[in-house]
Amino acid sequence: MNITQLIEELENIKASHGKEVEVRIAVQPNYPFENEIGGVSEPLVPALFDEDEGPAESRDSNTNLEVPVVYLCEGEQIGYLPGRAQEELEYVW
Repeated sequence: MNITQLIEELENIKASHGKEVEVRIAVQPNYPFENEIGGVSEPLVPALFDEDEGPAESRDSNTNLEVPVVYLCEGEQIGYLPGRAQEELEYVW
């Protein structure tokens, strides 16, 4: 998901449910929890990784370094993910 897609999804939710909707992170699909969002990183630009991360073959293969990346930091764990939220997210996981 890119930043435009995320903003569009959140704007649609804001339009239909108001601006006070809480945003959380669902983690661990096999043992699902919900967490607060602890923070947002500055965009990590691919050129920075060339110097900081060493040879390409030693980098994490799951990291897409072809575009800038923003990370949402997992915050405090709130508890188990509600069943309805698990059902909604099944298609994603």
